[in-house]
Parts: sequence; structure tokens; C-alpha cells
Amino acid sequence: MARAAQPRAPLALAVLVEELDAIAQRFALLLQLTDAGERRAQLSDLGTAIDRYVRLEQDVFYPVLRRAGFEDKAASQRHEELRELARRVRGASLDASGAALVRELQRAFDAHRARQESHTFAQAAGVLRDELAALALELDEVRGRMSGAYGV
Repeated sequence: MARAAQPRAPLALAVLVEELDAIAQRFALLLQLTDAGERRAQLSDLGTAIDRYVRLEQDVFYPVLRRAGFEDKAASQRHEELRELARRVRGASLDASGAALVRELQRAFDAHRARQESHTFAQAAGVLRDELAALALELDEVRGRMSGAYGV
């Protein structure tokens, strides 16, 4: 699905948007693959990429927001849903039940992304104005460490 052009996010938020874009690309690639081995590997990588993104939000982004007085009580529930679905997708079969699970994960991911881009990131840009540069550095550093550890 094509996305409308959006104004550039502040760098800290751009790091998170890049991660969201990479996950969306993994979903698109999964639809194109026909080889079972490649699909299985892509399912594993997709689950890992979602887990990494959720950890970036939980371990770096949301703690900074909470210190600034912004609380998204539903975020933790959305994160757990994404992580659980990603865990299940990693081991999913390639039959109809596995395809249904991937669709469920994509719906949850798309809903989370829409919430982040329409609400949370806009709020964060205002609340964290003075902290965005430092947050960008921290997100990028943690993402770099995770890339090595997670392999995606």
C-alpha cells in the first residue's frame, strides 16, 4: 500500500519511522516470495525486526516520553500483542493458518504504526523538543547494537 508523502520527522522520530518502513517492506517482500525456504527465513526476519522495533520503543523512546510527562498506557499492551504475534509468526507453518497469522500480525502492525504516526510521534515532537537530538543519538546507537545482536 502506497503511503502519502509526509513532512520529514525530527531525526529521533525518523529513526523509528525508518524501522517502521523496514518492517513494512518485509511484509511486502513476504508476499512476493514463492520459495518455501525464503518465506520461512523472511518470517523469522520479520518477527525479529518487529521485536527489535518494539524494544527500541520500550527501552529508549517511551522512558524518555514518561520523564517528560507523556504517558501512553495502551502502548505496552500494543507492544505485547506485537511481540506475541511476532513470536508465533517465527514458527508459523506456510499453510493457510500461517498466512492467517501473518495477516493478523500485519493488521496489528499497521494499527500500531497508524497510532504512532498520527498521534504519538506528533505528541513526542512537541513534548521532547529540547531532547530530540539526544534521543536521536541514543536510538541510533541502540539500534546499531541491536542490528548486530538481532542480525536484521
